[in-house]
Amino acid sequence: MRKIITLVLMLSLSVSLRAQVLQWGKSLSNNQYSSVKDVLTDAAGNVYSVGFFSGTVDFDPGAAVFNLTSAGWYDAFVQKLDVNGNLVWAVKMGFAQDDIAEQLVMDNAGDILVVGTSDGLFNLGLGREDIAIWKLSNGGVLQWSKKIGNNYWDYGTAISVDAANNIYVIGTFENTVDFNPGGTPQVLTSTGNLKDMYILKLLSNGNFRWVKQIATATGNPERMQQTVYNSANNHVYLGGVFFGKTDFNPSVAAADTFFLDSGSPGIKSVFVSEMDTAGNLVHAVAIGNQTEILFGNMVVNNAGSKLCITGGFRSNVDFNPGAGSSFMDAGLNVGTAIYCLYLNPDLTFQSVFQLPSQTPFTNSVGLCAKFDAADNLFLAGRLEGTVDLAPDAGTLLYTSAGSQDMFLVKINASSELEYGNGAGGVNNEVVGSLDVNIFGDIIIGGVFAGTLNFSMNGGIFQMIAGGGTGAGYIVKYAPSFPLPIHTLQFTAELMAGQEVLLSWTGNNVQDVALYELESSQDALHWKVICRREADQHAAASLQYRYTDRAVQLGTTFYRLREVSREGTFSYS
Repeated sequence: MRKIITLVLMLSLSVSLRAQVLQWGKSLSNNQYSSVKDVLTDAAGNVYSVGFFSGTVDFDPGAAVFNLTSAGWYDAFVQKLDVNGNLVWAVKMGFAQDDIAEQLVMDNAGDILVVGTSDGLFNLGLGREDIAIWKLSNGGVLQWSKKIGNNYWDYGTAISVDAANNIYVIGTFENTVDFNPGGTPQVLTSTGNLKDMYILKLLSNGNFRWVKQIATATGNPERMQQTVYNSANNHVYLGGVFFGKTDFNPSVAAADTFFLDSGSPGIKSVFVSEMDTAGNLVHAVAIGNQTEILFGNMVVNNAGSKLCITGGFRSNVDFNPGAGSSFMDAGLNVGTAIYCLYLNPDLTFQSVFQLPSQTPFTNSVGLCAKFDAADNLFLAGRLEGTVDLAPDAGTLLYTSAGSQDMFLVKINASSELEYGNGAGGVNNEVVGSLDVNIFGDIIIGGVFAGTLNFSMNGGIFQMIAGGGTGAGYIVKYAPSFPLPIHTLQFTAELMAGQEVLLSWTGNNVQDVALYELESSQDALHWKVICRREADQHAAASLQYRYTDRAVQLGTTFYRLREVSREGTFSYS
């Protein structure tokens, strides 16, 4: 008896509901803990990630095994995957204590710069939490490393490079620190022996260039969280949060001060500071008016014409740091809602929008952002409860499955939603970073627990964190755009000799360039088994057939990929 399986295609024709198709996903699962803190891609689509792990982790996501074992409780790692998610190389750094890689950047030569924190020995030194910087070749070979700190708490949080491959490292330090160990001492002392912010410039070979201090006047903790370089004006931008009153002019001259005030020592504001490459202050602004506001991330677009700052806010906040005002209300009893603020390069106000929370007493935050070459903004983070992912007049509600889900939205240059969705389970999912490669694919890294379906377009792509408390992950999404065609039928028929006859009927196929048939044994890992050019001369419906003669025992899944003449595509 013949057995027939029929699949009905659902092709969305609504622009606002376009989905992100998950191409592949990889996890760093073991019985302890791992986390991906940052990701970036190169011109070939290779994916680089940094983070930390405990115990033994297999860094090869394929069938082979490439185990790394932490020397301390946590070790830092750097991993390189190719465009298809296959391991190229992975290295670890660390000794007897905790070593964490926070962020990475690639210079113009293709070398990788990483900043992080070391508790104890880290290649070069010792101390409590110390600033750790190291440089690797594109092949994963260590070029040099630096440890900066003392017996207090010193952190490296972000890193950037300029057009000349000079390196800028930011973070916080406590008490007295020599920022040029082994050379002529360059000592800074924090206000009241508490934490102050710093920006450190190194040459490409790691040699000291200068260090600047941003000092609190009230002794409250500050947090420098992001630095970006703008090639359009050759300036460096710093972002984070501060409490109370802080002098953002790093000049040591008593008359050269530039104070920003959050309004209260117990309330934090977001700041953005602009400096030239010599370390001189150009301008600094504060966002927030004695209400809770969080800094998630800051990026500059490719043209260098605008900055995007994202995070979370509560109550009614004026997002215009200049003489005017632009208030935005998160709503009554909302914990935090997601905001996205655009500033001009001179830090004047451009525009602002929010992804409104619909559920009282919940917390949602934008954590990472990236512009593509067409000035589209990709925004990701965590959300809780029900959130409207549409910043424009439309509505696209998403409700978290667990206490906090991850989300991803694409917003065009007119601040209109292109698409948006989320993924989550009963546990919390954390988004650490995202990048967009030159092909338009979106890569997200972070940490999750339990079992999570990472698909955002109605499919199934589950990953299991293992027996530990959390596992790092990297997932790659490609946007799937609706086509101006309709597939009327897609069937699979089991024939004699374990062959499967696949047939499908297309309507208005003159808009289609080709069809691709894909098969899978687990509905997770797919391979192309047939490519068929569409008959573009047929205006009416047309039937296509293909016989799969390599069917394996067990369950086999099939799906159809339709590719338009413009290169857009959609899956069954």
